[in-house]
Amino acid sequence: MSYLIGIDVGTAGTKAILIEEKGKVISTTTVRYPLYGPYPKWAEQNPEDWWRATINSVKQLLTNSKVNSKDIKGVGLSG
Repeated sequence: MSYLIGIDVGTAGTKAILIEEKGKVISTTTVRYPLYGPYPKWAEQNPEDWWRATINSVKQLLTNSKVNSKDIKGVGLSG
């Protein structure tokens, strides 16, 4: 069977979803990270947090679902 992964890098965290090719949801996960405010009215993020959250999200999807990574046929990314 073939699977697809969707990844959304957002303000509060990275969300990921694993679906079958026909659209059935197999697993979802969210990895959160901080929003920094070093000065009043400032909002900053560390891109390393986005990267780590993306890696951890995909690992969690595969671990939770027991899907073989060789069966992943496509990845979509939004931010």
